[in-house]
Amino acid sequence: MPWVLGSEADALRLAANLRERGVHAVAIRPPTVPEGTSRIRFAFTARHTEDDVARAIDAVLDSFT
Repeated sequence: MPWVLGSEADALRLAANLRERGVHAVAIRPPTVPEGTSRIRFAFTARHTEDDVARAIDAVLDSFT
């Protein structure tokens, strides 16, 4: 599931913040995607629990406060 952020710096910063909180989400940036469309890619599987998803959501929200 991609979340388009725009700038490479924003995508890299969010990926680092999430990694510090134990959430693995990859920053995808040029040349893989067009300039100005850098994004974070989350990959959820059937093995993720509701608690895992809630923790990821909390980590994303904490990154913006």
